[in-house]
Amino acid sequence: MGGAVVEKVNLGPVLFKRLRIEGSALRSRSLEYQRTLSQTFQTHVLPMIENKSVQWHIFKEFDWENIKNAHRLMEQAQFTGKIVVKVSHE
Repeated sequence: MGGAVVEKVNLGPVLFKRLRIEGSALRSRSLEYQRTLSQTFQTHVLPMIENKSVQWHIFKEFDWENIKNAHRLMEQAQFTGKIVVKVSHE
């Protein structure tokens, strides 16, 4: 984006879709903090992802052939969770 100030940015699509913009700047943190954060993630979070004790809320799954239906559902914005489109390698 080219710096801290950006002229003529249209935030309409972000607001319309009720999106969130989140970020993190670990570069400003000490190396020790970054190391501790990484170790904590590896110790506490990765095992939960690997043993599937962390659950993702999937609203609906679609095959790639039904991508239009997935897009229609997404445009309606009347759901919570994820819309998953499965792509097969056949």
